[in-house]
Amino acid sequence: MTPEYQRDDLTGALARAHLAGALERLAAEHAATGAHHALAVLDLDHLKALNDVYGHATGDAALRAVAERTLRVLRGGDLLFRYGGDEFVVLLPNTNRAEAETVLRRVNEQVTGDPVAGAAWVTIGISIGAAASDETGGPDGLFERADERVRSAKRAGRNRVVIDDSQRATARFELAEARILGRDAQLATLDAFLTGTDGGQRVLRVAAQRGAGVTRFLAEAGVRARHAGLVVRVLAGDPADTSVHLRALASAYASGSRPGDALEDDIRDRLRNDAEAHGLLLVATGARWLDPASAGLVAESLRRGGTKLVEVVFDGEASAFGADGRLELGPLSEADVANWLGAALGARIADRTASELARAGGGLPGRIAPLVLDLLSAGVLRRGDTDWHADPARLRERLAGLREAQTPKEARGRAQLELPRWEVPLVGRARWLAATAPLVRDQPLVTLVGHGGSGKTRLAAQLALDLAAEREPDAPDGTYWVDLRAVDSAARLPAAIAETLDLLRVDDVEALAERLGGARMRLVLDNADALADEAGVLSPLLRRSPGLRLLVTARRPLRIVGERAIEVPELADTAAQELFRQGMRRVGADDPTDDQLAELAAAVGRDPLAIELAAAWTRLLSPAELLDALEQRPGFLANTPDGKPQPLTERFIDATRGLMSSAERQALGTLALVPGGFLAEDGRAASGASSFFLLALLERSLVRREGERYTVHAVIAERFRAGLEDEATARDAVARAYSEVARRLNRLPSAERTARGFKRVDSERANLEWSFAWLASRADSAGRVAPRGAPARLLRRARLLPAGGRAVPAPRADVGGLRRRGAPRLGARVRRPLPHAAGGVGEGHGQDP
Repeated sequence: MTPEYQRDDLTGALARAHLAGALERLAAEHAATGAHHALAVLDLDHLKALNDVYGHATGDAALRAVAERTLRVLRGGDLLFRYGGDEFVVLLPNTNRAEAETVLRRVNEQVTGDPVAGAAWVTIGISIGAAASDETGGPDGLFERADERVRSAKRAGRNRVVIDDSQRATARFELAEARILGRDAQLATLDAFLTGTDGGQRVLRVAAQRGAGVTRFLAEAGVRARHAGLVVRVLAGDPADTSVHLRALASAYASGSRPGDALEDDIRDRLRNDAEAHGLLLVATGARWLDPASAGLVAESLRRGGTKLVEVVFDGEASAFGADGRLELGPLSEADVANWLGAALGARIADRTASELARAGGGLPGRIAPLVLDLLSAGVLRRGDTDWHADPARLRERLAGLREAQTPKEARGRAQLELPRWEVPLVGRARWLAATAPLVRDQPLVTLVGHGGSGKTRLAAQLALDLAAEREPDAPDGTYWVDLRAVDSAARLPAAIAETLDLLRVDDVEALAERLGGARMRLVLDNADALADEAGVLSPLLRRSPGLRLLVTARRPLRIVGERAIEVPELADTAAQELFRQGMRRVGADDPTDDQLAELAAAVGRDPLAIELAAAWTRLLSPAELLDALEQRPGFLANTPDGKPQPLTERFIDATRGLMSSAERQALGTLALVPGGFLAEDGRAASGASSFFLLALLERSLVRREGERYTVHAVIAERFRAGLEDEATARDAVARAYSEVARRLNRLPSAERTARGFKRVDSERANLEWSFAWLASRADSAGRVAPRGAPARLLRRARLLPAGGRAVPAPRADVGGLRRRGAPRLGARVRRPLPHAAGGVGEGHGQDP
């Protein structure tokens, strides 16, 4: 380098005027000797934000730091130029692309490794794009290729090195990221919140319309927080995440794409370390959907200090955290829309065109952007000599056909989503769910296999929920939950599926497949054990319905062609102990010592159901007393009749039975006979139990509440039914109770025959079937085959063969004129009408078949 080279006054880098000559000399050397060289464009990320928040002195300090730190890494003969604004150019003589990448990654690490001292200590990042003469294209166009790659680095998230075209955007048209316009007041509020000049507020609520540019605003918040030296963690709540323990915070702290199975104490320590060492900013969207453990730890961290939270609350949604600061994001003015689009498109946009776009998108960037991209793709929006413009007539015509596109999906309303819910969170299953979801997505038939109490039903529900919540779900016509506890043969499966889908007059697989047509849906067939020996009925259904996906739970594989059987594993030791600890906290028991917890988990086993049952008992028994009670049960470690060890869950259920009185065992055994779940009133009538007894069963996890209905887990029901001292009397009690339910339904006045009444009939169908079948088999008792007032239609459709050999019709949920209609009962996520919708609901209403 010669002394006459001028330097940039601020940074000390070579002046831009010398770049062209230096590049020409390297090109000539390459032509003469074949020596390669490389060129890189360095862009200081978010210089404008630094200037806006901390002043131009801090921005100048950051530019000087980029130059000084880059020169520390460059080799003798390498050249650094100040190109202008926030950009530098590096020339690397005698360097191929691989060598250039090594040097430039060292530059990135050196520049970003330490904060920069300005008005405050700030962190900085640089985006680097590079090109070399040994790649396709040779020395020609090096600057253009490097400049395009630095833009790719920005699009990919900034603060990175792009040395080839693998990260270039594939879209034909795109809008460049532009600085935030029309949000000066909001950015000022944000800066005051981040820097503490607002009086020390901890929670800032961003009240926003959908499409108002929330994603871009939050990205800017993250940039400004990092400049201030804060650690930034993003929490994205979703309805699919609420029942997975610590999913939100585990995702925020995940180092890879799949969050692991986090422990509460570990996450608490990470939050504390971030807050104390650096200061922590949490950025939350959908916070009302955070899982309870994550929400609790966030609140705890806010109380402890050192943590700030920015919570986005869209119009019509509820907030999750109390806020002491607030800002609003609404539509942009027409002038701001024009300025934004001009910056994003790289040239001014005609006033009339900008005005039309602003009106069509309601001033909301999230609605306007897809309109602009469509107009570019269609050739309606064109660039002239001075600006972007569109023919007014073509523009209005095109926009008229894009009204649906301009409305965010969320604003059009969520599809109905009803899946079974559990109050107890899933613990220790995050990694398994992440690994299993792709397998379920790609296979037409997947069976989750596990013994009773292993958690397969719960996992199937969560998998279905996760898959339905994906951006592009594989079952866009819906996900439906089909409870098969009351289905005792494959012949009754089509009718059970049809009832869930609200189809009438479907009695066999062929009719069901015809009604499904080409619908792309997922059915979750829960508790399919009765079908295991007749599962071949599913093969023609899958063959004739190519869009159908089946997720099945059973204790053994179905063993049919095309099945993917996935074994449900036990919980890991740490997860089992965490679930036990959480269960004890839910019932108000004191935390055990680590040794006690390990001993309890070893005694109870690693099945979720056994752990939940054991933890519930700690409300009455200390850990030591519970361990003593388990050791004193002589049959606790017994074998089954075939000599095989009894599963630990069943052993613990039997131990639990031993802790109950004879009357309590008989009452729960009676409730276990009810196949379709029960309302509290009907459960009391059948079992003779009080409301306090039902509450005790619920607290001890022996029954589960889903809305207003209660159910007994299948394996618990089996053990308590098997232990009934007088099963016939218990069956009579259940049948009498549901005969009375049938009478009540039959007497419903016409004013109460509403959608709610129809749903009640559907929910009781399995119980009414079971009760009338039992009464029919007890024909020796007068009046029991058809109790007085029982609806004739309930008895007309049975396919049961009682002891006397006389066929008794399978009851049908059509009581007193009530017929299934409306939306499906369980598990529906309906995005568009199914192919059967035109004539399936209410066919032949009021007519006996």
